[in-house]
Amino acid sequence: MGELNKWYAAVPPEENAALVLTNAFAHLVKGSTNSPNLPVIGRGKSRRGTNLCHTEMRQAIADYVATNQVALELVEKGLALRVFS
Repeated sequence: MGELNKWYAAVPPEENAALVLTNAFAHLVKGSTNSPNLPVIGRGKSRRGTNLCHTEMRQAIADYVATNQVALELVEKGLALRVFS
């Protein structure tokens, strides 16, 4: 291990994007996969055209995003870092 440390300098934890992103994923609150109002993670189907989501779907998506605000902020922070180790 000492030999490898000579090749690659250790990244301080606060600068390591991989650690920040791992923490973000740990904070992710998964939604109901049975929800008819959540596309992608649930059974909701988005529509094509000018009105892509009905009111209930927009509210379900907004609630899901609000529930995962901490995880989203950590993802943003992690992606802003330049070092993945």
